[in-house]
Amino acid sequence: MVLQLLLSFQTWFSHSVTVGQRRRKYRDCYHNSNSPTISHFHSKHGKLRRRTKMSIAKILLILLVCGIFLPFLYIFLLAPPTMKLIKERAFNMPAHDGDDPQAQFTEDDHKAFLVDQQNRKSFLRSACKKLGLLPRKREMKKSEFSSILVDDPHGFMYCQIPKVACTNWRRVLLVLTGYYNTTKGSQLRAMDVHDSYDKHLTYLSDLSAGGITYRLRKYKKFLFVREPFQRLVSAFRNKILSSKNEYFFQRFGRIILKRYRNRSMSENSMRKTKVKFSEFVHYLIDASTRRVSLNDHWGHFSPLCHPCSIKYDFIGKYETLERDAHFILRDLTPKHSVKFPSRNDTYRTAQTGNDLAAQYFKTLSPASINRLWKIYRMDYYLFNYSYPTWLVPSYNRNTTIIKQSSKVNPVKIKTT
Repeated sequence: MVLQLLLSFQTWFSHSVTVGQRRRKYRDCYHNSNSPTISHFHSKHGKLRRRTKMSIAKILLILLVCGIFLPFLYIFLLAPPTMKLIKERAFNMPAHDGDDPQAQFTEDDHKAFLVDQQNRKSFLRSACKKLGLLPRKREMKKSEFSSILVDDPHGFMYCQIPKVACTNWRRVLLVLTGYYNTTKGSQLRAMDVHDSYDKHLTYLSDLSAGGITYRLRKYKKFLFVREPFQRLVSAFRNKILSSKNEYFFQRFGRIILKRYRNRSMSENSMRKTKVKFSEFVHYLIDASTRRVSLNDHWGHFSPLCHPCSIKYDFIGKYETLERDAHFILRDLTPKHSVKFPSRNDTYRTAQTGNDLAAQYFKTLSPASINRLWKIYRMDYYLFNYSYPTWLVPSYNRNTTIIKQSSKVNPVKIKTT
């Protein structure tokens, strides 16, 4: 009897028979052996329920729950460093690897940025008015806008001033064109940015007079400026002191050496000789040099960007470059992930700061400094730069160069 019961249970749980077959064999087993009825067995041992199949909906629900909670379990228990990095990025906190230095800026920095923008634009407008540089009824030629780059998809314009991070800004605009499958402008070579990739950039001077007028009225505009004497030293180091640039050697280097060093120097000797900063400054303050316009790399801000004629929405400064670039891009390209390239990723030489600039200016006489100051003091005044504290005290650094104010008039564009 026990054997028959065991056989019946084995039959019940067998996977090879159907439910009906199990019940019939179970019933026949009891009736043939004069065993108690099935009802008695149920009352004593309980009912043997048939196995139920799990529905597809329940299976999908379990898989969904596991798929949601298992990754969190892994992150919290097995990978705490990963979770820390996620938190840092989620709350815009600086990561310890230093990959994104611009992520350190907070809303307090944004408020300071907005205050600086208000002060800079207000000071510039006041200085233009006092100096009598506000636009009159003069028509501007299209060629005067050759330094302004246009981004039509995002509706903004950038006036590039050489030696004020203009290469990195060109990288940003090239990324925004969409021609390059990257959001990191640092991956674009500086030589290509100014040469072969230049065809993908739009210059305001290439547009029609109507197109220029429309964009000046509707688009947002920004520029970046720099302490003028620091910019001058940076231009000298990059374009004159370095002998890699053939154009600047032929156009300036050899002329300076022949004029202020030795007229009988041969071509090979000049290529092996480096121009001194004092010779370069002598060239700039020379009366014969002043008859021609200065090169853009050390020229004035006004002829390049016309800050008194064009109303700029943002005025960035090299001294606060990363902060200003971060918030300007956040305003102009809110839906794009482009980042302003870090200087460490794009430059190998030391930055031209106050200390390095002071070393070069120590080679100049007070008279040369005063004459150089007269050339660049307009740039100092327009953008609220004070006389450098790292310079030797000068007896003639008066910034009172105020003229009568003029009435503001809209800019007119010549078609030629």
